[in-house]
This record gives sequence, C-alpha cells and structure tokens, in this order.
Amino acid sequence: MQLVFDEAYESGRLLALVYGLFGMVNATYDNKSEIFPPDDLDTERTHNATGNVEVTAWKLSRNGYT
Repeated sequence: MQLVFDEAYESGRLLALVYGLFGMVNATYDNKSEIFPPDDLDTERTHNATGNVEVTAWKLSRNGYT
C-alpha cells in the first residue's frame, strides 16, 4: 500500500492499490472465498482493515485523486 503514495514508484499504482486493498480485506475473512453468518470474524483484523481503508481514502482525497 505504501507504493501507491511513493513518488519514486513509477509502475502501476492502481494495481498496487487494488491488490493491497484486496489482500487486506481478504485476510479479514481468513482468505475464505465464501462466508456464512455463523462464521466468526476476527474483530481486530476487521477494525484494522476498516481503519486502513479509511486512511487510504483520506490520503487519496488529500492528494487530489478523487
């Protein structure tokens, strides 16, 4: 995720952003492709992922990417 905001990084920033968000949210669900209501989620991972998505959105809006 840090590559997205690194000025020296000249490769695919969008790919780095999407892959980073996907990996983070996927880890929240224990890398499962399906989830059902009785499944337990790790509340700390969920909290960290939502905070990271919020910070990413804030950084994107601050840098004029919106």
